[in-house]
Amino acid sequence: MAPRYGWRGCFYALGVIGLVLAPLVLLLKTPPRGAMEEVTAAPAPAPSTSEIYRSLFATLQRSPALLLTISTAVLLNFSTSAGSLNFTWLVRERGMDFSRTGIVLGLIVAVAGLLGTSGAGGLSDWCHRRWASGRLWFLFFKAFFIFPFAIGLYTLAIDAPYYLFYVCYSVSTFSLVSWYGPIFATVQDLAPVKIRATVVAFLLFVINIIGTGLGPLVAGKIGDAHSLWRGLAICACVGYFALIPLFFAARRYQTDAERARAEDAALTATPSRA
Repeated sequence: MAPRYGWRGCFYALGVIGLVLAPLVLLLKTPPRGAMEEVTAAPAPAPSTSEIYRSLFATLQRSPALLLTISTAVLLNFSTSAGSLNFTWLVRERGMDFSRTGIVLGLIVAVAGLLGTSGAGGLSDWCHRRWASGRLWFLFFKAFFIFPFAIGLYTLAIDAPYYLFYVCYSVSTFSLVSWYGPIFATVQDLAPVKIRATVVAFLLFVINIIGTGLGPLVAGKIGDAHSLWRGLAICACVGYFALIPLFFAARRYQTDAERARAEDAALTATPSRA
């Protein structure tokens, strides 16, 4: 659409699609709260905002695995968000055709993105049922499998066969979105029920402010000063630094998950305040 109608036309089209689909939300029923918990306690008075924040930071202090998992997500999202400039790099610096590249990459993102979010989520759940902290270990070892393809994405010569580049791009796209399910599931496992929604909100806040906010900015700044290729390659390397907190989070997971379950059990056994 962009070559014919301009980039604004793409946003207008997406906006119209959103307006058409939004009313369908009215057909969705809200499920009952606490459906995933084995036992629910009687409702207690809602805590104040200050109490919620104190509980949040106390939870992060008590659970190193939770803090390390959130740190992993920030670094991964930094790299993932910087990848939004891949299309600009391919057109401007590799000289690929705008329209053809947009269609091909769109198909790759649709297929590899679906496999990365749903497929990797299923694989990580399978690992988690068999090994302690299996979701985190899945992400850790997956990174080593993906590494050669990530190198190929940024080092293949311009005159290299296109199919090699597209294979590397497909596998890298799979990897870029494969961490969302395992990370969010792990954060919810490690957060006690009474503060779980706030912890997930905190996760969304930091990965968007730091990861989404800084990733494209840093890649673009390096691109303006040197080359976009260098900016994207550096940001991709930042994502691999996530292996450090990821490794320690996986080792600590079992201990902190048991502590969260113990807190939930204690909360259930405590009578609610009048």
